[in-house]
Amino acid sequence: MFRLEERQLHILIGLLCGASLILLCLFGIGRLPEKKEPGIIEGMGDFSEGWVAVYETEDTEKLQQYRSTQEGAGSKESSMITEVVNFPDAFKVKNKKSLTLSHKIPDLDQSMVYLAIQTDNQAVRAFAGEDLVYSSLNAERRFPVSHVIPIDPQYSGMAVTIELTGYAKNQIEIEEIQIGSYTEVLVEIFRENGEFFAAGILLLGISICMLAVWFLVKKAWKRKKFLLYCILEGFALGFLLCLESSFAKFLIGWNYGVYFIQTCLIVFAAILHLIVVRSFVYRRKMVFVVDMGIIVYGIFYISVMVLQAFFLMRFDDIYFLGKIFFLLGIILYTALLGVAIYVYKRREGITVFYANITVLVCLLIKMMVWIFVRQENVGRWYIPAGIFIYMLAVWICGWKQIFHAEQEKDMIGYGDEAVREQVIEQLNPNLLFASFKTLQNLIKNGSDNSVKMIYYISVYFRGNLKAVNLAGEMIPFEEELEHMIAYLQMQKTRNSELDFAIECKVKDFNVPRHSIEPMVENAVKYGVANNGNKGNVVIRTYQREEGYAIQVVDDGAGFDRNKLTKKSPTALLNLFAMLEKTCQAKFEMISKEGKGTVITIILPALENDLPRTE
Repeated sequence: MFRLEERQLHILIGLLCGASLILLCLFGIGRLPEKKEPGIIEGMGDFSEGWVAVYETEDTEKLQQYRSTQEGAGSKESSMITEVVNFPDAFKVKNKKSLTLSHKIPDLDQSMVYLAIQTDNQAVRAFAGEDLVYSSLNAERRFPVSHVIPIDPQYSGMAVTIELTGYAKNQIEIEEIQIGSYTEVLVEIFRENGEFFAAGILLLGISICMLAVWFLVKKAWKRKKFLLYCILEGFALGFLLCLESSFAKFLIGWNYGVYFIQTCLIVFAAILHLIVVRSFVYRRKMVFVVDMGIIVYGIFYISVMVLQAFFLMRFDDIYFLGKIFFLLGIILYTALLGVAIYVYKRREGITVFYANITVLVCLLIKMMVWIFVRQENVGRWYIPAGIFIYMLAVWICGWKQIFHAEQEKDMIGYGDEAVREQVIEQLNPNLLFASFKTLQNLIKNGSDNSVKMIYYISVYFRGNLKAVNLAGEMIPFEEELEHMIAYLQMQKTRNSELDFAIECKVKDFNVPRHSIEPMVENAVKYGVANNGNKGNVVIRTYQREEGYAIQVVDDGAGFDRNKLTKKSPTALLNLFAMLEKTCQAKFEMISKEGKGTVITIILPALENDLPRTE
């Protein structure tokens, strides 16, 4: 069944980042904003009353009402309307025609002031007297923009005229027009939804600190990669929260760039979220569903960016669709994560599962508040709070994975004496001496098996030496299997009543070095040896729904599972603990005294997205 390897995930993210950068350079650099002059704090005022609106409309009902008034009595054949309006208001303007708003500029002192107006899908030009003082970029008519129109004191007492030309729809809506200094405009916009900006800055600050610590931690990439994915998701969500705020759009002023980056980040955040979830699902069908979600997000991103490049979609529509897809993904993959935890007992993902639930609860609360209160500015902290709690939870999971090695050492009880004992046990000097004695007898008797014995000894002890020098290294299973076969061949040469069989249907996966071979040794030393040195050992591999299965089977003496101990570094319980920590492996063990033992190790497929050792 199809699944993405880790390398393919990185290539996909890299390609999306590269494509985004190229598109931003091609279309965004030429749309950089002009530098605005800061003003002096003098107080923000409402400038929404007493505007003269002139526009052409096809609204017959509006025209009839207007012509029945004294102002419109002489315009029976014209579709133009001139009226005094207060905002908020909406105007049904004829397609691609302009709405002109005029007002007298109040008396100004020596300070520059600004008019602030929010538009959606309109190009804006502003005149003070006869002079053009503001003109929006053509690209800005394709998304909501906060326009800031500078008014120099030299225009005090003159008329200001704002011309709005609609492109996407025939209705132009104006919420309000405010006047004040540039700094005061910023303060007012921050009050609207500045909590998103504040939460985003906090999230970015923590992400930067964690990334710095991540670089300083001396751990293998395998242990650090999950935390890196979490940190990258923190950056994506932090930037999204910042840019979600009107304050960031207004402060940056580069509207095209802001909407472009938002469109990119919503997809990247969704993909990184799925990669985080992917770390806690192991069954092949579940991995397939997650990988298909990642591919769908990638296809969605490429499709909408192509459509936007040809002006067939607007950035705000793309961003809205991206948020819908992201929300649906959270719901679907939270359910998938719940199945992995509660049905298949993958308990290590329970923190991330409840973190996702927290995000969904916050979104639900926000929706309920909006439904019953019908005000956008009520309950705005719920979404930033949910995202922040989620990121703290996944960061904690990431740090836990990094420091599993230390926990494992504490659990097993590694110390200088234990390390020395482990080295001696891995070298297995007793078997070495016994093998050389067997080899000596074979040579004396002129047996052809002496050459084979030399080969098996060299392969076996070469593997033991590598296990000492490269402990914990991930290697192809075939290399570990060669080590096991060499051991069994040595023992069979010494004991003709020992038989073994290799039934490996799959070999294309990785295992920690010297992790399976000690189980085979235990089967021979304790199972077969305690059964009169007679018996069979079978090494079997096959593929299961949740990953790769390795079985070590013997028909020896068997044992009581309650009597297992951790005294030896290569004892079964220690081997199980090591595999569980390094590979998230699961175990099934059946042993009956006098009947034999079956040990099954299930390695999740995701743990084999690792580079092969040459």
